[in-house]
Amino acid sequence: MTKKSSRKPLSRPAVKAKKSIKDDMLPKIGVLPIRSWVKDAVGEALKDGAKPGARAGDRHGRIFIVPSTVGAQAWLAGHLEGVPLWQRESALKSRPESVLLADDEGPIWVLMPRSHGAAKPESSGPHEIPASQGDAFAPSHYGRARDLVGACVSGFREYKLERITLSGFACSRDHWLGALTGLDLGAYRFVPVNQNGPDACKLPLLRLPDEVTKDTALMDEAAATAYSINVARHLVNLPGNALNPTSYASIVSGLFKGSKTTSVKVIGSAELAREGMNLICAVGAASPNPPCLVHIRYRPNVSPRAKSAPAPRAPIAFVGKGVTFDTGGLDIKPSSGMRWMKKDMGGSATTVGLALYVDAMKPARAYDFYLAIAENSVSASAMRPGDVYCARNGMTVEIHNTDAEGRLVLADAFDYALTRHGADEPSLLIDTSTLTGAMRVAVGLTISGMFATHDHLAQACIVAGQQAGDPCWRLPLFDEYKTALKSQAADLSNCSDSSFGGAITAALFLEKFTRGKPWIHLDYYAWNDRPTGAMVEPGGNGQALQMLIRLLEKI
Repeated sequence: MTKKSSRKPLSRPAVKAKKSIKDDMLPKIGVLPIRSWVKDAVGEALKDGAKPGARAGDRHGRIFIVPSTVGAQAWLAGHLEGVPLWQRESALKSRPESVLLADDEGPIWVLMPRSHGAAKPESSGPHEIPASQGDAFAPSHYGRARDLVGACVSGFREYKLERITLSGFACSRDHWLGALTGLDLGAYRFVPVNQNGPDACKLPLLRLPDEVTKDTALMDEAAATAYSINVARHLVNLPGNALNPTSYASIVSGLFKGSKTTSVKVIGSAELAREGMNLICAVGAASPNPPCLVHIRYRPNVSPRAKSAPAPRAPIAFVGKGVTFDTGGLDIKPSSGMRWMKKDMGGSATTVGLALYVDAMKPARAYDFYLAIAENSVSASAMRPGDVYCARNGMTVEIHNTDAEGRLVLADAFDYALTRHGADEPSLLIDTSTLTGAMRVAVGLTISGMFATHDHLAQACIVAGQQAGDPCWRLPLFDEYKTALKSQAADLSNCSDSSFGGAITAALFLEKFTRGKPWIHLDYYAWNDRPTGAMVEPGGNGQALQMLIRLLEKI
């Protein structure tokens, strides 16, 4: 464990916020209300007395989910009587995952997801690993149903549908959970929500099978999952002139206003300086919007414990990188590299989404969520290459590159989270970040890079990612690369000189601030460059959030 140093902190005065632009010149910062289109649409359909078929004059669409081949043809034949036989046989002959048919009532989507269950381990031991990479990345019931059903939503507007009926044959609970989540994900549109509110995204009434609508736990879980993802997407989509450290903290506080289980504390720049969090202060020093650390604290409502009840488990701490815009600082990015840097707070958006999910589902365990928020800008007060700052844990850090700022804000937030005392001391630290371009080179845009200090944690992440259709893969914390972080002016440098292994050296830098606690580090893209599955428009995608939701069940 690193001891706190008595050396005088190397820091700069906190920068005060300035108003350089009128509020009415900024876009509206709309955040989705806490509701689900699916639940609203089902409720309205029930109030309206909707039948499985359409009323006269209604444009009616139908979606059939048929994951099993056994008995599927006979079931479909009974539901596709209005579709010409030649069209039906031709379309279903090769059993595609998705086919669009039509009859006199309207369009019919027939979805036949090809998927598997959970990753199959080689053993049942505590350190089990997938039998193969194929098992780790196999399509899941939840993931395929989510993407196939969510992709249908664009057609609801195209065909001007007033009603949708969703039916299924031999569907598992995960199929239904994925389908309902996919509908809500597919319904999200950034521009209407941001400028005109969610009513601008009006969609059809929805009819679901009775077995689904009566399963309130399923409906609630799908709504909480989709809402948490859509809020994470929306936060990432907001432009940098609307989402800055000050407005971000305000939005997060508003999201949990009135909650009986979750509270929000905003640690401003003055308190950051008093706490010795000079790395966060250095990153945000050039911006007129001062940095902050937002602590979202979830504590379940529990009655006095009976003598036989087990002791409550220690909290899990989540830390998200929240750089609201990243110019690269004085080591400025090229324009092509800066274009989408509003998404550099994607890690913290995932953390906010997870906190929303936890607050909605009310698990029995305590959780703490920390958002390390700053804007990496350029001005006379910007940190410089070669500057040295003292971190909260007492280590000195030389700034080798000002564009390696994410690890700096995370490092101080780690130390703050891990030094809570008593019942608030966490047993595990998990961080979420859009940290390195090197990770994109290593695993691409869809897979999250994952580092873990314990094998069972890494395995739990891989299985959770496979089940959630939100995959991750483990990279090594290779000790030999630590030498790349040596500095002649401080305890360590914030990044390596080498062009190779950048994601690993970034993780090794962060490991210095984990105080020996079990730790999972996630590094990912947080963005869709084009429509994919249930994400029917480019933009923020809430990456790693569905994996973390599944992970909560395993740890």
